[in-house]
Amino acid sequence: MTINTNCLEDIRCPECGNTSRFTIVALVDADVSDDGAEFHGYAEWDDDSRITCPECERSGQLREFKPKPQDKIPAVDTSHDRDCPLFDALLDIKRLAGKSGDHEADPFALLDLIAERVREAIAKAQLPEVKGGAI
Repeated sequence: MTINTNCLEDIRCPECGNTSRFTIVALVDADVSDDGAEFHGYAEWDDDSRITCPECERSGQLREFKPKPQDKIPAVDTSHDRDCPLFDALLDIKRLAGKSGDHEADPFALLDLIAERVREAIAKAQLPEVKGGAI
């Protein structure tokens, strides 16, 4: 599946999942004569525009091909991360890995470092008491 970041960003066929190509009824500026048309500028469309998936022929309004607000991934609240030992350990690992440079990095040494820092962070973390099998 293609992840689009331009004209088709957030557009996906709700029937087959296609994200690569669609037929969209668009508005364009054109000079039209009896001999034909010459198009100028950009094509424009909006959520009310007609769209058809060429893979499964599903058609509808463009808004039907976009994720509903409840389907989007919610933003993650990271305000508490600064007090998290695991977060600090991961930042430290990132800094150390960045210093070594891609061409010099030893992946096994980095994995050992990750394991060591995570063990230290877990040991420092204060875990809630478990009562009756639940946290």
